[in-house]
Amino acid sequence: MDDFSEDDKENAEKQLKNIMRILKELYDKRERKIVTMALYKARTNANIVDTSSLLENERQFFKELTDIFSKYRNNFLHGLSEAKKRKSMKIKIEEEQEEEQEEQEENKTEVKVVRFLHAVPKFMGKELEVYGPFDEEDVASLPIDIADLLIKKGRVEELSED
Repeated sequence: MDDFSEDDKENAEKQLKNIMRILKELYDKRERKIVTMALYKARTNANIVDTSSLLENERQFFKELTDIFSKYRNNFLHGLSEAKKRKSMKIKIEEEQEEEQEEQEENKTEVKVVRFLHAVPKFMGKELEVYGPFDEEDVASLPIDIADLLIKKGRVEELSED
């Protein structure tokens, strides 16, 4: 280095810095291309990606990136699928509960409060539910259709709801 002048030394250092900057930029571009290729392969799962121009350590980098992208992509999509299934099941359960509640409301019949004028033995309603036996002066809440039938036959009288 003693044979070179100060200007030659500065020029050599500048050229060396420029070479290092160019090599870094070249490496960054190759790295970006490898990442893009790996992402493309993970998305499409296609084997049309040409890796013949890659160095051995770049091929390894490409393979590992592809594996990582594929793993996380599949886990994410699987998670979405599971969440969709859980949401679907939740909606189905809610719909079933609503249907059951509507059915229960339909099964609720309006009732009349009646007082028995005569003793009445036990009897069955429309849905095979058992009523009675009732003694004279007993008070009961009965479905409207049964109460109306007993009122018509003179067995009971309706009590006012006052």
